[in-house]
Amino acid sequence: MFSPDNHLNEEQTEALNRFIAQFDALRESIPAQLEALSNNLSEVEANLHERLQADINHVLSQAEGGIKALGEEIKTFIDNHVVLKDDQPLEPEVRIINNNTSSHAPLVKVREPTPFSGRSSQCHAFFSQLTLVFASNPSRFLNDKNKILYAISYMQRVVFAFMEPYLSKIDSDNPPELLTNFEHFKETITTAFGEINYL
Repeated sequence: MFSPDNHLNEEQTEALNRFIAQFDALRESIPAQLEALSNNLSEVEANLHERLQADINHVLSQAEGGIKALGEEIKTFIDNHVVLKDDQPLEPEVRIINNNTSSHAPLVKVREPTPFSGRSSQCHAFFSQLTLVFASNPSRFLNDKNKILYAISYMQRVVFAFMEPYLSKIDSDNPPELLTNFEHFKETITTAFGEINYL
């Protein structure tokens, strides 16, 4: 502290000492204030991260639910409209054939395909399961369009998102070949999502 020996009068010395004391007190309080500020920032960051993660999970959940619901609608549509308009004239003949052969060759019950979400290791098995379904109930899948719509109803996530733009053109006068030619459909999906054979 300063004293009168510093060529200051008593009043100036007291004022200067008060200033120095205030400065020392402020300097001592700064670390505690910085620590409190750091703790507050860490808490805010943690809260923001938690809220952001919750929002992301909510959006992903809604998107997955929407895709699943749309897939169910397509499946229901196929189940309720098995034979399309182009195939209606053939329906009586097919029924007669089935009636004549049902006593000798009953339909084989097969398991529904496992939904395909785009994993390359599941692509081949998915189309093998579809082949079993088509072969066990040929009257239900009279043309490639029926087969393709059925296959799409068991697709999820990226694979369904890949096919979704084409579905908007299904009732057009000139639908894309991807919805009318099963071999082309299978080749396209296998190329995009199947395992790559380097041999």
